[in-house]
Amino acid sequence: MKNSPSTQTENRYTDPGRDRIEEEKSVGSLITSNAFLFKLFNILEIFIKTSRKLFNFMDAHTYNHPKNIVRY
Repeated sequence: MKNSPSTQTENRYTDPGRDRIEEEKSVGSLITSNAFLFKLFNILEIFIKTSRKLFNFMDAHTYNHPKNIVRY
């Protein structure tokens, strides 16, 4: 009776230690996904800042270029 499949299934679902382990796994995956998203947004922010600096540099150097000055 102790080794019947229904008893094993009940033990698996009613074991409080198992719930705690599952909860820790979900919290751990949540932390890693949050860290991944944070790193992704950090990289995105760096990319935006550098592209903005590059655009300002290009804009400043091409605006006063002799070819762009229109003489009437």
